[in-house]
Amino acid sequence: MTSLSSLLGTLMATLQSHPICELATVVETKVFSPDQFFFKVRAEFTGGYNFQARIYYNQGYIDYAYQILTMSHLFAGTIRRSFTIWKPIHIISMMSKATSNHPF
Repeated sequence: MTSLSSLLGTLMATLQSHPICELATVVETKVFSPDQFFFKVRAEFTGGYNFQARIYYNQGYIDYAYQILTMSHLFAGTIRRSFTIWKPIHIISMMSKATSNHPF
C-alpha cells in the first residue's frame, strides 16, 4: 500500500532535484483513510513559471491535475491524467511537457 508520506516524499524529492525547479512547497494535505488521500504542491520554475499539482490517491488508483501559470497566463485549464503505477518519471514528463508546449 502507498502512503501519503511516501507518495508526497517522492514527488517533493523529484521536484526539488529537477533543474528547472527553484522552490517547491506543500500547500495542502488531507487523509480520508490510509489508502485514500490527496495533496497539493506548488513550485516555482525557472523562466517565471509557477506550477501547481493536486494528487489524489484511492486504493492504488492515482489521479492528478496540474496547472502552469505565469504573471499573464494560465496554461489552458487543468489537465487530468490517471494511472495505477506511480513513478517519478510521470512528474518529470509532466513538468517538461508543460513548460515546453505552452500555448503562449
